[in-house]
Amino acid sequence: MLNVHLYFAKLFGCHIADLNVAIDLSPFRRAILDSVAHPGLYLNFGFGLTDGGEPHVGTSDIELVTKSGANTILAATWFQGVANLSVRVTFADAERQRLKSLADAWHPDRGTSLRIVDYTR
Repeated sequence: MLNVHLYFAKLFGCHIADLNVAIDLSPFRRAILDSVAHPGLYLNFGFGLTDGGEPHVGTSDIELVTKSGANTILAATWFQGVANLSVRVTFADAERQRLKSLADAWHPDRGTSLRIVDYTR
C-alpha cells in the first residue's frame, strides 16, 4: 500500500515540475527516497468519472486552492484515470489536512482500508 502512495507521490512531483507549480518538491523527494508516506498526499479511488461520456483515461489538469490575496498554494488536486478506475490525488498543507473533503481520502497513516467511491453521484 505504501508503494501505491509513493507511486502517486512520484507522479505528482513530476506533474508539479512539468507545470512549474509553486509547491515544494522536497517532501515528495524525501518520501520517495526514504520510503515513507508523504504527510500531505491523499488518494481517493473511484469509478464512473467520465470525459465527454467516455471513461476518463489519463491525467487531468491540476486544480489549485490558493490563499486569498497571496501566492501560497494550500491544496492541489488532479485525477489519474485508467479505464473505469479513477484516482483523485490531493496535496494539502497542514491546515487543509483537516478538511471534510479529505475525510474519505486514504493515506498510509490511516491503515489499509480503502473506500471506493462512485463519481457518478
